[in-house]
Amino acid sequence: MRTHSRLKIGVYASVPGVLSAGIILVLEWCTGLLRTRRSPRLTSVRSTGSKGGDRAVQPEVVLVERKPARLKEVVPLSGRTLRLVWDDGASELRDIFPILANHRSLVRLREDDRLFATVRVKAGGLALEWEDGTEVTTQAIRSLPRSSMDNREFRNLMDDLHLSVEALSVTLGLSRRLIADYRRDKSIPKHIALALRYLAERRERAVF
Repeated sequence: MRTHSRLKIGVYASVPGVLSAGIILVLEWCTGLLRTRRSPRLTSVRSTGSKGGDRAVQPEVVLVERKPARLKEVVPLSGRTLRLVWDDGASELRDIFPILANHRSLVRLREDDRLFATVRVKAGGLALEWEDGTEVTTQAIRSLPRSSMDNREFRNLMDDLHLSVEALSVTLGLSRRLIADYRRDKSIPKHIALALRYLAERRERAVF
């Protein structure tokens, strides 16, 4: 009897070990992703009365409907990474192991390379499917934050955030030497990339 699993929300694997400042930032970001994406936008409106005065109007709730992202093509790569091509032409790499690691029903996809390689886009483009009937929705995939980062992007994000080496070392709980290495050529761990992207996203929300 084949197993049929369907994920409708983004899920994340837990991070073992000591909770450093960087990992705490990652967890804070991940737990708030779906809530902030689905929350309504409150808009305060003022109207002008007949005598030229302003009359306050109760805030209105503006619900913005998002067009669902649709997949056109998928190519399995090493590990549990996929090359995805979306209907708008955008192409990206996504490591979906955090989704697979968070569900017991997906253990075969975690361990069986041959099965994982059978991935294809389901008709309609709103999910991936495998030959055993397992499905993972595009919503779950989109909910996963990008966890890869090269040294150039690391430097650019630091510049955008106006963070010095010392300031970022204090924020993430890392040594200044390690931050300097990340700026040069040292491989950047996933949790550091996620933490820095969270800081950038939080700053954008504050500016907006």
